[in-house]
Amino acid sequence: MRHSLTRLTAAAVLMLVLPVAKGDPPESSVPGVVRSDGARESARDLTRESSMPSNVGSGQPSVISLSASRVALEPALAADLRCRVSAFDQQLVGAGHYVQVASPSGPLVRLELRIGLGDEVVSWLEVRGPQSYWLRRHIPPAPPVLGRVDLRQVRRQAYDSQDPPPGPETWILAGGIPHLLGALDAHFDFDPLRQDELRFQPAPGESVARLPVWIVRGRWKPSYRTQLAGSQEKKGNLRLLPQVPEEVELVLGGQQTPFPLFPYRITFWQQGPPGQPADRAPAWRELFSLEFFHVSRHVPSDPGLFDYEPGDQEVENLTPAYVQRLQRRAIQR
Repeated sequence: MRHSLTRLTAAAVLMLVLPVAKGDPPESSVPGVVRSDGARESARDLTRESSMPSNVGSGQPSVISLSASRVALEPALAADLRCRVSAFDQQLVGAGHYVQVASPSGPLVRLELRIGLGDEVVSWLEVRGPQSYWLRRHIPPAPPVLGRVDLRQVRRQAYDSQDPPPGPETWILAGGIPHLLGALDAHFDFDPLRQDELRFQPAPGESVARLPVWIVRGRWKPSYRTQLAGSQEKKGNLRLLPQVPEEVELVLGGQQTPFPLFPYRITFWQQGPPGQPADRAPAWRELFSLEFFHVSRHVPSDPGLFDYEPGDQEVENLTPAYVQRLQRRAIQR
């Protein structure tokens, strides 16, 4: 049982970081950066449109990209979060908190997530401050793994050779929700939006509330899907890899909500294994979901919120890898 739970939580962390682990998004999806007044206005104007744009064939920034831009432009943002993990015939739940504050160098972020694992806890911590970007994960029984990106060194080494220099931030240096949304936009092809509503009870005894939302579903882009599946792609699809999702679904705030296009829920899905009767389509099953609730613009005034003290922990230097990725993007431009 312990072995299965360890595999399960490892799969949960995989699904959390998988969309942001590899590759670079197109230039149109750069959360945390507003390269022109037009880009800023395109994000804001969404709430004034009578209908939402399509994600297909419009030649405009996708809705996921615009969602990332809106979140990155928030002056302050706080939310509670919870997750559900279902894999290897096991289920786990987790909870955490998210805080984001605007700064001249891009959003400052603190994301904490904890998932129960028997008598122990799996944890994921992300702290993006003005000068350092910390990433820490702990999947028992393995020891914690801590990495740091020196943001000043990244900017200096990656941008010195560019004329004119790029904006002060790119998606690769923006943590938290903008980072995740930018990566999803880079690696998934999304269907057009469909309108719906969420129903929930704000507190025990209170009336059911309704929240207008947009729902959008996407699947891996062909090149990245092939990279994930490898030789398995020749045999069918990603269903042969039980820990890897096939599709993702986002529930975004509607036009008249306090946080238009905010991703209240992100869910990764996989279709059931092949071999079922021909007259029955394989059922979709939820592998991993991440939900944000109690979303507000009230952030605690804690000066140390976006600092991290590693103490005597061993720290992996992630800076060279980030520099390489930014330089590669510069060459491609």
